[in-house]
Amino acid sequence: MEASQIVRPSEMQHGKFRLQEECHERLNRLKDEVVQRPFLSLTLAFTGGLLAQTFPVRLLLLAIIKILSGLAGPTILALGAMKAYEMFSKQFGTDFFEKR
Repeated sequence: MEASQIVRPSEMQHGKFRLQEECHERLNRLKDEVVQRPFLSLTLAFTGGLLAQTFPVRLLLLAIIKILSGLAGPTILALGAMKAYEMFSKQFGTDFFEKR
């Protein structure tokens, strides 16, 4: 990793704080919009719920979510194994698994 790519903890906290502020600002704007036009918000929510319940897109999304959640465990295991291999290679050299 190059020195320009290293992120300092203070910069990460600043980024999280900025993201949190932006989320609060957007939530406040949404609340104001709902208060100003409640009928439109209610109509959009009802229509979205009706479409989600009636059309098979809901079933497709559920299938995709089930497949992704099923693959998440093996993916995390594979990434962990790769990281462990990298750590052992750095500590013991590149010929760690070769017979001597």
